[in-house]
Amino acid sequence: MNVNPLTLPIAIVLVAILVVALSIRRLRTLQRTPHAKWRRITERVLLSLVILLCVIAAGSTIFNAAALRYYRSIYPAPGTIYRVNGHDMHIYCTGEGSPTIVLEAGLGDDSLKWGKVQPELSNFQKLREFARMTAPDSAGALRGPIPETPMLLPVNYMLYCSKPVFVAPSS
Repeated sequence: MNVNPLTLPIAIVLVAILVVALSIRRLRTLQRTPHAKWRRITERVLLSLVILLCVIAAGSTIFNAAALRYYRSIYPAPGTIYRVNGHDMHIYCTGEGSPTIVLEAGLGDDSLKWGKVQPELSNFQKLREFARMTAPDSAGALRGPIPETPMLLPVNYMLYCSKPVFVAPSS
């Protein structure tokens, strides 16, 4: 199940707008309440802080979503996105020779985990680095969790890896 990368930012902005609207509504009715003056002042200060925090949260969410989209369009991740068992996977292949080493980014890590290791090893071995797209990935956005099904068989088939194949997982 792939989730649109804008779903969470839109939800945060909508919740922030709702909270701001309800806070402003309460601020307007605060003058007509028969409460003590200290309570009205305290409530006014707290509601103003809530409004400020919601505006900051919505603004930073919009900025982060726009910056993420912009930088991913300028600096795309190396490799390719493949669909395996109905899930997206980022796979980056380098090097030549045998045996093939499969570098797997651990659950929650992105494909940059092996960024410094892969160029060095690819001088000597055929490398296939892949990441299940379960977290913000260098090549995609937030994805739903992928169950721990046997992923090596589809990857092996898809990449036409020569035997033997060594798997180097990270955690």
